[in-house]
Amino acid sequence: MRQRWQLGYGLLFALLAGCGEIAAVSFADACQASNNGQRIRTEGYLVVGLSIFCSNISSSTVQCGLDFVAEPSQNEGFTADINEGTGKNQIVVPEDYTKETIVVHDAAGAVVKLGEKVQLEGTMLVGEACLIKVETIIRLP
Repeated sequence: MRQRWQLGYGLLFALLAGCGEIAAVSFADACQASNNGQRIRTEGYLVVGLSIFCSNISSSTVQCGLDFVAEPSQNEGFTADINEGTGKNQIVVPEDYTKETIVVHDAAGAVVKLGEKVQLEGTMLVGEACLIKVETIIRLP
């Protein structure tokens, strides 16, 4: 009987240890094919590109895509899909938005201004396009 409990606890520990692992990945390496489907953590800046597209096409919740770049002065990066809402790790995009009216909340619920350095955690989707499905937003100093 004791061996069953030990085996059960061992399996539970192995399952929990395997869940939720997030790899720290440099911005430059985030869109590598090997990161497809992987949960990663990377740093950069959320900015508004030509437009913001919000939809629930690939999700049960509405997500809005911001551009995520290595430096605020850069134009090229990849898309950060952020859940729409007023809670932690969410974004509010008014219908007639401007850069100033977009509100992004970090993991603590504080407002992050576009162009501030952040760390994003989420699942990468790498194919013809590259994007991160954001789970956590952390403002960096």
